[in-house]
Amino acid sequence: MKTTKWIIFLAASLTSALLAGPTALPFKPPFAVKDAVIVDQDGKDVKLWGVNYLAPFNHNFVNIRQAGVDLKTVIDTDLAHFKLMGIDFIRVHLYDREITDNQGDLVDNDHLKAFDYLVERAYQNGIFMMLTPTVWWNTVENEKNFFEHYAYWDLSQQPAFGFSNYFSKDAILWHPEAIACQQRYLRGLFGHANAFSKRRLCDYPNIVVIELTNEPQYVREEMIDHEPPMGSAVWAKGEKPRYLKPMYEAFAATWKTENRKPEAMRKEILPFFKAEILKRYFAALWPVVDEAFPRGVVKSHIHYECQNPIIADALKAGGVQAINVVAYWNATGTFDGGNTDWNNYLSNASAWLVQHQSEHYDGFAKIVYEFGASSSLDGYVEGAFAADFRRANIQMSAFFTYTPSAVAAYNPGWLIHYLNIEHTPNKAAAFASAGEIFRGEIAGDVLKRGDEVWTGPTFTIAHRSSNVDFYDAADGRTFRYAATTCRMIADASKLESISGRGNSCAVSCDGTGSYYLRKEAPNQWHLWLFADQKYVNDPSGARTFRHMANRYMNIDNMPVVSRLIERPITFDFKLGRVTRCERLSGEREPVLSPDGILTLLAGEYRLTVAGQD
Repeated sequence: MKTTKWIIFLAASLTSALLAGPTALPFKPPFAVKDAVIVDQDGKDVKLWGVNYLAPFNHNFVNIRQAGVDLKTVIDTDLAHFKLMGIDFIRVHLYDREITDNQGDLVDNDHLKAFDYLVERAYQNGIFMMLTPTVWWNTVENEKNFFEHYAYWDLSQQPAFGFSNYFSKDAILWHPEAIACQQRYLRGLFGHANAFSKRRLCDYPNIVVIELTNEPQYVREEMIDHEPPMGSAVWAKGEKPRYLKPMYEAFAATWKTENRKPEAMRKEILPFFKAEILKRYFAALWPVVDEAFPRGVVKSHIHYECQNPIIADALKAGGVQAINVVAYWNATGTFDGGNTDWNNYLSNASAWLVQHQSEHYDGFAKIVYEFGASSSLDGYVEGAFAADFRRANIQMSAFFTYTPSAVAAYNPGWLIHYLNIEHTPNKAAAFASAGEIFRGEIAGDVLKRGDEVWTGPTFTIAHRSSNVDFYDAADGRTFRYAATTCRMIADASKLESISGRGNSCAVSCDGTGSYYLRKEAPNQWHLWLFADQKYVNDPSGARTFRHMANRYMNIDNMPVVSRLIERPITFDFKLGRVTRCERLSGEREPVLSPDGILTLLAGEYRLTVAGQD
């Protein structure tokens, strides 16, 4: 299969730098939060642009194994692609059900080994990480095993069957056994010796943010009277212990006395009870983090109800330093409604920015832990996200979620979120441009927001052509675009990095895939050229699967949604005549015409250029 060959030879060539030693991190860890700003050890404001990446877990893990590609090869390939796209930040919410037992003890299995490999390779490649150890969500591994074994299923067939299987989502915050499991889990996870480096997880300097749990559920009034048996009570004999109602009643009695409101009802007391639960949760778990990371990490938590001062004060009192906000733009009002590129997402972007700027996050730094436009394949949207986030003083942003190259032709799992350098070329090239926008500064008076085009001093975001182009003449080192652009370069001799699709003043290319160039010497450039791509089915699988995105998709029984087309591509490097082209990877030697125009298959090349001194 050509796609698999491409993954293997590209991984082998692009990971040589990783094997040579760690790449310097773009900021000096550990990070701290000062005056609601995340700063590094040199006092620089941190700005990181990245993705959620979950190859070691859930859908991705299962589907990669189905594809027959080694997890390490997949991770190496994707990290190399991240470097091309300028991604310097990965968020991982670990699927605790896949790597723990029912007591929260760490289970050494293939999921954990794949995670170990990801952490080590991210470190070697100079990529920062945000970890969310507890996700709670069910995993498709459970569904897959039920489906395959049915009447013969038992727990011995599971690599792990973690503690979250025994607790409701809200109980993760308050049930004493769930909290004890998390304490045990975090100590085991942070102290775990990496299978490949033997370094403890807590000793990796690129791990800079910890979020204890993903999208927790706060207690609602009806839960107090209807606590199901959980934890050890699931199999206990006799009367089942209940914790939540006695906890609430004790708190309410004290609260009524202290506030001289003996007749207060639950509705009035409940926000304060939620706040108390959060403070107790943080008091139990942040010390485990502090013990493991004595030099410090940024402590973050979800934005839920933080516009309520009672909750915001509890987060601050509990030691939370950064708020995780979300940015999902939905054109249909439903997640599974099919492709949405008929919509002009610049209007959604304007609405999001107005809404966000009306909210208050006083005293907290801000991280966008997940973002994306549901079922959109157009790259200009990523530029709008970046411009919004920069204006909103967001410091770290992670798209949800990057689809690993080994299975990207199918887009399995989270159907409405699709990003891959080969299979979403416009979106990937735009994502690279958007990262440059995000890392810059945008004063309010220089961002011009029209109905069809947004502009700034260094960029253009265009709806119709689905383009994001970036070039900062003052710096002059980076030129990125997602479609043909007429933007001019002030001084070509300063350029060090070019990426894009189509034509520009620097490159002419008749392929539909993206290309990436890095300057290695005054007359030498490194080229990565990706194959043509076309969609052959709707990647969002409109109304094909049951609602929401957490489902098992058997790629052995699925058609691809995206196809790579191997054909000769005409490539003209306009900044100087190419006099030599060395094939570093690819299936055919390049053809170089006397005037320096190249005919290439997708692959990796080294170009020698005349007239660049």
